[in-house]
Amino acid sequence: MKKYKLITVSQIFTQKGLVERANKQLNEYAEQGWEVVEMRKGWSGLFFSTLYILFVNIGDTN
Repeated sequence: MKKYKLITVSQIFTQKGLVERANKQLNEYAEQGWEVVEMRKGWSGLFFSTLYILFVNIGDTN
């Protein structure tokens, strides 16, 4: 059975902050054996720009 993980990264003030936080999260999960399946940009409930990132664990073979 594949394992999935969904994270969100929200922009509060600047686009640069969003990109830096997203890169940090992506690198941390990649080191743990997770691979990005899909990324989408949307809006949070407070109208902050948000990235939704879906991961699958590539080390899981069941």
